[in-house]
Amino acid sequence: MGDPSSSKNLPEDHSAHRSEGSKKIYKKPKTGDAISTITEDSFISFRKKFHFPNDVVMKVPARSDRAHFPPPGYVTVYEFSLRAGLRLPPAPELINIMMICGLEQHIDFRLEMTKTLNDWNTEFVKVKYLQGEYKKKYDAKVKEMKAMEEQLAGCRTELANMITSASLHNQQMDRLHIDLLDAQTTINQQMKDQQILEGENKRLQSMLSEKEAQQLPSTVIEDFKKSFAFKIIIEDHIQEARNHIYDIEVKALEAKFMEEGFIKGFMKGVRAVHRKTGADIQGLSPSQASGGPPSDSGGEEVESEL
Repeated sequence: MGDPSSSKNLPEDHSAHRSEGSKKIYKKPKTGDAISTITEDSFISFRKKFHFPNDVVMKVPARSDRAHFPPPGYVTVYEFSLRAGLRLPPAPELINIMMICGLEQHIDFRLEMTKTLNDWNTEFVKVKYLQGEYKKKYDAKVKEMKAMEEQLAGCRTELANMITSASLHNQQMDRLHIDLLDAQTTINQQMKDQQILEGENKRLQSMLSEKEAQQLPSTVIEDFKKSFAFKIIIEDHIQEARNHIYDIEVKALEAKFMEEGFIKGFMKGVRAVHRKTGADIQGLSPSQASGGPPSDSGGEEVESEL
């Protein structure tokens, strides 16, 4: 069976025959025009384009003959069956017409390609199904990873808080340890000072004991202190001390008080004269002449002013 395009010796006038009632003008097919090509069609089940080499096409002869070439409708019906992926065999009339036109090889090739496409379609369905399953698993893994990332972020935040709390606790412990060391140092220093003071106290006690031993009175002196004559002597000394104090200190105080009273009376008289006459007194300021000296000032200040 040869190529349909090899029928170039067909009469040229057959291509121009038309039915009398037909007003539609059919264009002449050119050599190389494709009646059908699998590369440009889509399967109805998936609507996906499958690309194949360009040589998988069926050429239309340059001229059609009514006696040797079927009308376009027959080829279109079979072409539609191939495009739709139908596995039903075409009508016997259509097969005979195509065999006469030399399309048997094309039909076998198209049937083989249809079977191949069906196999590819099945594999494609499997791949799409597996792709969907893997996509679901991938989405589930992504969600799981996001949940794990959120948990990890929460754990990181909690760990950071724990680290901060532990750091603050360590700082407090460091300060307390420093305070403890300072207190321990102070206690040790106080213990050293106490030992030094105890040693000094012992030394002073020993010195005092030596002094007491050196100044220890004899038995005679102790007996004399216990006697009645010693008591009389002590009383005489006490009376003499009292008389001395009275003669010296008490009399001195009496003279001092008498002098202060005289000065105060004199100042009162001077102020009375100043109030009556209004004359200035030599040696006294107006404030001293108008008022008395402060209560806390003594007689010595008044005497110095006079």
